[in-house]
Amino acid sequence: MNKKTIRKLFIGVMIFLPLQYAMVGIVGFYDAEPWPAFVFPGFKSVPVIEGSFETEQKVFVLVPEDDQSDSLKKSPAELFPEIPVSQLSGFMRQNFSDETDFTLLSPEGKNWLLKSAELAADTDLMEVSLITVYEYRRFENGEMILDSSSVEQVQTIVMEEM
Repeated sequence: MNKKTIRKLFIGVMIFLPLQYAMVGIVGFYDAEPWPAFVFPGFKSVPVIEGSFETEQKVFVLVPEDDQSDSLKKSPAELFPEIPVSQLSGFMRQNFSDETDFTLLSPEGKNWLLKSAELAADTDLMEVSLITVYEYRRFENGEMILDSSSVEQVQTIVMEEM
């Protein structure tokens, strides 16, 4: 390649790259990030209330069909082991953020959720619920101590038809 061809190729690439990033920005503004497999970590501010830290956790409550068994509590990571931990908070936010999301689940989606829960519980289930727990922690003697917790919401997602 001669010097002129390399210069034209370089200029072409230099023009193409900003156009590509502009397109990605426009698509991301109107729809969603076009590269979902590569996600930067999010550093949200943690609310601090009088020296205590408030955290929110989602916990799945699995009720077995056998009435003698106690209900099981499973974290989202235990219920969805195929989803990478780095993607789990986004998955939960996208699919389990409020009650309206559960009413919009298709029968196939509810069936998939029930099967995932039964696999995690290793038993047949009658009900799958999601609870939102707020925990308040404080520092004492250099350690983080659970001060109190409260259940904010209890939402039934899937109930087995009898």
